[in-house]
Amino acid sequence: MTQTFTLANAELVLENEVITGPLTVTNGQITDIEPGTHMPQGAEDCRGDYIAPGLVELHTDNLERHIRPRPRVDWPHDAAIVAHDAELASVGTTTVYDALRVGSIHSDGRKNYGKYARALADEILTLRTKGGLKISHICICAPRFVRKPCPKNWPNWASRTSCHRTTCPRP
Repeated sequence: MTQTFTLANAELVLENEVITGPLTVTNGQITDIEPGTHMPQGAEDCRGDYIAPGLVELHTDNLERHIRPRPRVDWPHDAAIVAHDAELASVGTTTVYDALRVGSIHSDGRKNYGKYARALADEILTLRTKGGLKISHICICAPRFVRKPCPKNWPNWASRTSCHRTTCPRP
């Protein structure tokens, strides 16, 4: 079934200019942009609001702030992921590279975070599969190693689609 809608009376931010006009979307793809002030029948009146491409957040630790909002508080992950997703969507972000911490060594002697990153990546992928997220999430591994070799399983960390690892730093 084809789904089409038109947004009109909008300021359209294009590659080299900003124009006033209607924008038509069919099945999630922009199919028509017209300059002008006309209002096509059935169009949503944007009343001069701007329509611009979405933003891409290339590296963020924002998700961890939602999971651990205070010391010794571990928020339910599904709720934290959805809140993180909604916060980014509310400011125009359409894609986020979630940096998931792997291996941490603190100055006070605490070490490692167990299987935190792999499990969290799985939870993000599950929510995405269920349609529970508004924006695209790509998980990246953010290593935090200090004077220690990388874990033996480092090369196998990114075993699922949309989970990527970065180069492991060596001491």
